[in-house]
Amino acid sequence: MTRDKSFRERLYRRASTSPESGGPATIDDNVFHPDSRSFGRSMAAHDDVQYLAGSPVRANILAALCEEPLRPTQLTDRVDATRTTVQRILAGYLDREWVVKRGHRYTVTVTGRGVYRAYESLCADVERASELGSFASHIGPIADDLPWTALESAEVTAASDRDPFSTVQRLVELISTADADRMRAITPIVAEVFNEAAAEFIEGGGHLELTIDSGVLEASRTGFPEAVDRAVENGDVEVRVHPEPIGFGLMLCEEWACLGAYDDENNVRAVIESDSSELFDWANEQYGRYRSRTRPLAEVLEEQAVRSPDRPADERQRQDSTSSEHQR
Repeated sequence: MTRDKSFRERLYRRASTSPESGGPATIDDNVFHPDSRSFGRSMAAHDDVQYLAGSPVRANILAALCEEPLRPTQLTDRVDATRTTVQRILAGYLDREWVVKRGHRYTVTVTGRGVYRAYESLCADVERASELGSFASHIGPIADDLPWTALESAEVTAASDRDPFSTVQRLVELISTADADRMRAITPIVAEVFNEAAAEFIEGGGHLELTIDSGVLEASRTGFPEAVDRAVENGDVEVRVHPEPIGFGLMLCEEWACLGAYDDENNVRAVIESDSSELFDWANEQYGRYRSRTRPLAEVLEEQAVRSPDRPADERQRQDSTSSEHQR
């Protein structure tokens, strides 16, 4: 069966002749510029996608036909739909040449099979996007070039009204129980629970490389002065200070990577972790980029002491409100 040309397709053919080619342009050039042919194809494809996604029964019928050729009566039982509905959907598929009729059975075509696979992939991506929604909306511009495929196998922990501290608990667990000789991290906050987890990792024989910003340093000097002193004196800790505010969290340990997404109140909204090489390589590149602009903690403290020897401790606290509540 040959698909009848719709009004949209006939309109596309008339509009595809541009003034540059010498022919008349029947549609406003601004609408179709610079490539009216591309516009026409995309609109037709959009309608076909909309047709398939318009009802779960349509996708179920195509899925059933991908398994084996079937009669309409068999499809009626398979997808739990009326015979009229099945016949109408099959007519739509015949029109799009996604199926063909051979005898009394309908068989999926190679294009129909490809369309269904693409549809299933899209549904999986949309479902995954929903799982990653909190992470994506809070991670900030650092993730603008983060490959989508790097997140496919990542484990997600997201804070919720029912469990607002799940992300903090997961980070503490990752830090304190890391089975590795070396951990590299970037953090936008300071919190006692994280300090304690880091101390546990170090006491277990691990070496910690930590990048913070000046705001975290000031909050640490105010709220945790002893921890700052230990960071300078302990050879198993290397802290460096970035000159600009940091809005995300990152950890690298052996061959796994972890990213933390924070809201404007410094609450950890989502944590993702994965041992995929793609995520690790991307995170490792970001870590190196930020690390290259840092200075050693001791050097920054010495410079601050020279500039303001009598400066009182900064009152500004950047402690993570989520972690503070957690401690209470």
